[in-house]
Order: sequence, then structure tokens, then C-alpha cells
Amino acid sequence: MDFPDIWSTEVEIMSAASILQTDIYTFALHGNLWKWLRYPAAGNFDEPVDMYKRAIYLVNTSSVHYDVVLDIGESTSTVENSYPLPTCKTTEQLVKEEIHRQSLWQKQKLEQKTGDTSRTITSSSTMRMRKLRAQNSDYREMEKLKARQHQRQKRRSNHEFKMKERQANLKYMKTSRSNDMYKKKEGQANLNRIKTKRSNEEYKKKESQANLSRIKAKRLNEDYKTKESQANLKRVQSKRSNEEYKKEESQANLNRMKTIRSTEEYKKKKVGPTSAV
Repeated sequence: MDFPDIWSTEVEIMSAASILQTDIYTFALHGNLWKWLRYPAAGNFDEPVDMYKRAIYLVNTSSVHYDVVLDIGESTSTVENSYPLPTCKTTEQLVKEEIHRQSLWQKQKLEQKTGDTSRTITSSSTMRMRKLRAQNSDYREMEKLKARQHQRQKRRSNHEFKMKERQANLKYMKTSRSNDMYKKKEGQANLNRIKTKRSNEEYKKKESQANLSRIKAKRLNEDYKTKESQANLKRVQSKRSNEEYKKEESQANLNRMKTIRSTEEYKKKKVGPTSAV
């Protein structure tokens, strides 16, 4: 152990493995066979030999002399062996490679630590926000309000975002409405919403005025007027095919005429031409 690249007895190799806290593998001739022997850092000799793990590798050169190696090449020896043979490297190469390995290892360790810290911070922040939302209804409402304001601002300032959002909503509604249960619930919700709105007299007036304006604008189109007239005729004919409806309609007409004939204005109009004659 007193000379560079020279290792001595097995006791010294075992001591080095313990002090350096790394496994040491030696490649030496045992009888007619070349074999790898493992000197574990923790003293566990029962663990199987793993030729490609991180460790120090030595090759026996003569007697109790060993050289350090890191490359494990394919066997080219005529001597029978069941393991690959080592390829020697210079001390300078070993030092450079070890520095490079240590640098990579430290970098990986730092990245792992940073990732763990980031995940811990994110997890802690998420738990804190969940707790705050669960305990504070005002905070939940404020958060919803901020989210809606943010969405409105994005729609106003970003046309592409608005179009993508619209397409996503259309796709979602199309998929949802393929479910009969969803369609029924949606229809009932719309009816309830309209019923609630129409309980307000101001809303009813505005809705009625809007409908009149819409119909008036449509009836300026002759084609629309013709189609509307045809649709009304078909609707009335369909209703009059029902005897019960015909009776109710006839009775309603009689009541209407009776009411009209009871007015003084109607009587005067009816009597007027006769008197003139």
C-alpha cells in the first residue's frame, strides 16, 4: 500500500474497502481459473458478484501486486474463465474519469434534492390552499370571482383564446347532449330559469316587446309570411280534426259573438244602416 498503483494482501484490500466505503473487486488467477473476488464495504460477502456496479476494480499482476482498472472488456485469454477480463488504464485516465463520475453524481444528487424540495413546497402549498377553501366561504367566492374576471379579460384581449374556448364548449355540449339523461336535466333547468325570469313583470314586458319586434321584422319577408300562413293553416286543420276541439272552438266563438253583440257600439252599428233605409 506504500507504492502508487500497488496493492498488497487481502487484509489490506478489505481494510481499504471498509475505509473508502466502496466495494473492491480483484481479478486473479486461482488454480487454472481467472476469477473475480469481491471485498464488500459492509462486509457482506454473500451478495452476488455484480461486475458493472460502482466500485474499485483491481487486477492481479504478480504475487500480491495489483493494478487499478475501470474498464471491463471481453475475454481474450486462452485460460478458462467465466467472467470478462479487465482492461488496464493509466492513473491519469482513472483520475479524470473519477472526477467526471463524481461531478455527474453530485449533479444528479442536487437535481434530486431540488426536485424533492419543489414537490414538498408544492404539496404544502396545495394542502394550505385546500384547507383555506374548506374553512372560508368568502375566500372561495373571491377566488371564483377572480377566476371569472381573469377569463373575461383573456376573452377580450385574446381572440384566439376566445375561439378555442368556444370550440371546446361546443365539443363538450355536443358530447354531453348525446346522453338522454343530461338532455332532460338541461331542459328542466332551462324551464326553471325562464320561469324564474318571467316572474319579474319588467322582464316579461321586455321579452314580449322583443318577440313582437322579432316577428315584425321576419314578416317583412314575403317568403316567411307565406310559410307562416301555411304552418298556421296546417296547425288549425290538425286541431279541428279533433271533435272535442271543434266543440270548444265553436262554443268560444259563440261566447265571443254574444259578448260583442251585447255592447252598445255594436248595436248602434247594426241598427244604423236599417234606420237609414
